[in-house]
Amino acid sequence: MVRANRGITLIEVLVSLVILSFALLGTAAMITTSMKKTNESNHHTQIMFLLNDMADRMRANPAGVSSGAYNSLTTVPTNPNCMTVGCNSTQMANTDMVEWNSKLAKELPTGHGTVVGVGHLFTITIYWDEDGFNNVSQSKSFNLSVLL
Repeated sequence: MVRANRGITLIEVLVSLVILSFALLGTAAMITTSMKKTNESNHHTQIMFLLNDMADRMRANPAGVSSGAYNSLTTVPTNPNCMTVGCNSTQMANTDMVEWNSKLAKELPTGHGTVVGVGHLFTITIYWDEDGFNNVSQSKSFNLSVLL
């Protein structure tokens, strides 16, 4: 009777190892997903700060808003170096766009932004690539509409 039970313990150990390996693989997958979602959450937090940063820059330059300097900032202009020399409201709008896009590029993978306005309604949009490899299928955008 003792001889019949000898092989059963080996099979039980092998089955236990298989179950344990599946559990470890599941845990690794959960950790990977958790890290990815934490990274995405960090990006979304940064996006909200950066959207509000540009809105605050526009509020600080009411002459630029009134003159239409922020109405169509869809590309990054040449930096007029307003921090070293005096500048008008349009040049300040260009400086805001250059500095803001510089922040976007540092904080988000392939991040860049645009500002488009009609009258007193402005749409500030941020574009980024979640995986950081310029993958069009992973490209995302978020916008904020501001009434100034």
